[in-house]
Amino acid sequence: MDWRYPALTAGALGVCLAAWSSCAIPGFEVLESSTSTSSSGTGAIGATGGGGSGGVGACQSVVPPGPPSASDPGADTVDFVVAVRSVNWGEDDVTEGPRIGYDLDNLCTCFPSVPDGPVDGQSCNVPSWATERCDGPGGRDNAVALLFELASAFDESFDSGAQSLGANAGEWSLLVRVRQYNGMPNDDQVLVSLHPSPGIDKDPCLPANSVAKWDGTDEWPVDSMSVQGSSSGTGGGGGSGVGGCGAAGPGAPGYDIDDPLFFDANAYVANGVVVAALPKAGLVISSNDSVTTMNLVAGYLTATVAGDAQAGWRLTDGLLVGRWKLSDFFQTVRTITSGGDPLCTDNSVYQMLKTAVCTFPDIHSALSSPTDPCDAMSFGMGFEADPAQLGFVFQGDIVDIAPCPPATDPVNDSCGPGG
Repeated sequence: MDWRYPALTAGALGVCLAAWSSCAIPGFEVLESSTSTSSSGTGAIGATGGGGSGGVGACQSVVPPGPPSASDPGADTVDFVVAVRSVNWGEDDVTEGPRIGYDLDNLCTCFPSVPDGPVDGQSCNVPSWATERCDGPGGRDNAVALLFELASAFDESFDSGAQSLGANAGEWSLLVRVRQYNGMPNDDQVLVSLHPSPGIDKDPCLPANSVAKWDGTDEWPVDSMSVQGSSSGTGGGGGSGVGGCGAAGPGAPGYDIDDPLFFDANAYVANGVVVAALPKAGLVISSNDSVTTMNLVAGYLTATVAGDAQAGWRLTDGLLVGRWKLSDFFQTVRTITSGGDPLCTDNSVYQMLKTAVCTFPDIHSALSSPTDPCDAMSFGMGFEADPAQLGFVFQGDIVDIAPCPPATDPVNDSCGPGG
């Protein structure tokens, strides 16, 4: 993994550990534990079982809607881009477990909202040094929300409001592109791609301290981590329009904006909800003028498609879910500083952070059996996204991310014995 942005401060750790609010996700279906298909009869994404026996108090898995039985009439010519403007990562209401997320592992683990309720057990082998975590209502898996709640108790920057302010100002965003769409409530195949952006101010063609206008004309630099390299790549343009200096190509050469790395070519829209499977995805999130990356695996994106070609397309009630590997956490922490010093393993702040994180693994990083180790934290992020454009491909200068000597470099650390 390449890290190409300035180091974070410990106070900016909210970049990686932010927040949420309590809400239901429109467009999601709640299925009885014995049900294996969605109301469309075509089958929901992922498994839908779990929750023990039926009846009062039985857990009901929250899953995205299944694909439509047929597409509505219309040419597959709609191509639009939106930028995440606000986020909601989940620390505000976890009294009954996370209330945002998706049942990633097809199990309702200790279903906390029902006393003596059904217990499916864990989908992976919880390490002795970790703490068993309960799912939220609907079997929602989002251990990171619980981690965010803990973090926010001692640092105000662990708050989704602060992260949303940064996105709204143009300091960072996540761009979602939808292509080959018919513009109707049902389309059985669309192409969805994700493009992290390090922020409007990374565009050298814009004046210093530029902020996002949110009028549909903002050209957001696209991080090169999200696109394939290509000898014919121009490093700019695409999406809902080219135009401007961004498309003129001050971006990194050899990258093709139309050849994404984080995508689903078999995504679909069902009753106005777009659903995309994402084997891998990356976030670039900013705080206190610093930027870091966060990698997710085995996830999904779901959102309600709103607007139209005239008013501009938007995504509302969005949800990005997945798994954050513990090994990626130890990579991320290398970019954080405390009091100007790197967070080496002999730093007291590092030890406190590690102790907290190592109690939260609740899921395996891939499909697993109960004997596979829990090596990741489940993740859920709500979002709202407004019209935008893809700008040039940005490849920042690689900075020294390993200021600690090997003996105390977090990348060589791990949870558990020997870590």
